[in-house]
Amino acid sequence: MDYVSGIETVFRNFWYPTWRLDQPAETPTKVDLVGEPIVVFGSGDSVGAVRGRCPHRGADLSKGFVQGNALVCPYHGMRFGPDASCAQKVEGGPSVRLVQSRLLNLQKDRFFLWASPSTAHHDMMRVAEHIDITKRYFIGGPMFWSASAPQMVDNFLDVAHFPFVHKETLGAETTSSNNLTVLTSDELSFSFTYRHLARRIIGKLGSSDSVSRTLTYRFIPPFNVSIRIHYDEVEDEDQILLLVVPLGPGRSMFYKIVSTGNVPEVDVRKKEADLQQAMTAEDREVCEALPDRMYLGQSEIKLDFDEPGALLREKYARIIAQ
Repeated sequence: MDYVSGIETVFRNFWYPTWRLDQPAETPTKVDLVGEPIVVFGSGDSVGAVRGRCPHRGADLSKGFVQGNALVCPYHGMRFGPDASCAQKVEGGPSVRLVQSRLLNLQKDRFFLWASPSTAHHDMMRVAEHIDITKRYFIGGPMFWSASAPQMVDNFLDVAHFPFVHKETLGAETTSSNNLTVLTSDELSFSFTYRHLARRIIGKLGSSDSVSRTLTYRFIPPFNVSIRIHYDEVEDEDQILLLVVPLGPGRSMFYKIVSTGNVPEVDVRKKEADLQQAMTAEDREVCEALPDRMYLGQSEIKLDFDEPGALLREKYARIIAQ
């Protein structure tokens, strides 16, 4: 077990944000989820999803059509509700005798339709526990990267790359002292803080000068990272939630939710969005050049700030062993 492999089997029993509820799927839309196609359909509270193939004769359900709140199979007219249950036949079609009533595990929050392709052994992550929804926030994505989900998470938890990968956005200045502290580490998750110098071109500070920031990270299995960024000079805090969905080997879907303190000005909001977009592009360029599989063994080179990466590999090894 030297690499994180077998994502299509090992990570099927987690919940994944599969579709944004503010984006309608008026026509059936195929989405890969942990190596398996599913089909999303509907809008608003009626957004639902089913597995990509009809369980009767394997018809491609993305070729079907939406009738009311149901997806109709193009082959024999069976109707699938937004909760992934198989309902009655369409008018004129054959009668349906149910063998399995529910064909995909689904949940919703105020942001996403969440799906689990297998029996979920873990609780669904609660977005509102990591983003202050009473403040202004925005959701970026879905973005589609040619990168593996574990490698993306490893990058998001890595603080040593800031002055190199993000030198254009955050600046090349950063502290070099050992200022990373692990706060918690339980069976599958962990958290840590890191303090450094970086630009903040948005919000109250509003300049390109380097300022002291304290970042608190939390890894939320299997592929999610929350970050709270406290600016020491002012009582203000940014929050970022990174949600990665494995589509298949070397392919991932990515959402970035950002809440930024008290930033009412329209022009500052645009700067904020531009900054997040630029940082995301910097991360993407690096992640898409990494190997498709994450190595779980001991690296031949160790940096002062490698502890989060070591903890991440420990948690993945534990998930694989379960």
